[in-house]
Amino acid sequence: MKLYELLAISDDEITVFDRDYDIETYFYGIYNSADKNDDWETAMVELSKLLDVVKFSNSGVAVNLSEVIEKNIQGLKEADLFIRCNTDDIMDDIANILAGNVSEKWLKKFVSVLKDGKQEAKK
Repeated sequence: MKLYELLAISDDEITVFDRDYDIETYFYGIYNSADKNDDWETAMVELSKLLDVVKFSNSGVAVNLSEVIEKNIQGLKEADLFIRCNTDDIMDDIANILAGNVSEKWLKKFVSVLKDGKQEAKK
């Protein structure tokens, strides 16, 4: 099951953990707001479509975020989004990234690389 499938049937905040790294972040249901998303929310929804839910618990869901990042590490290096571009360093920063401490443009590029496996062609 993809995280997106949970978001699509809920309007609640969903606590999300990575299955391998000790991180906690939040995604928000889109049941009643699917057509009202700004660029940030659209990028978060696209990210949720990439993440497999691997475990459910009373406190939230665990997903394979670090695995998705690891599989696309070369594309992330090419996109030049990080000073230190390796899975450990990215996962150290991911809670801050997903909490909104980057621009919409940056997040869109990050998700695009994770989605396509390479840097999106410049327009």
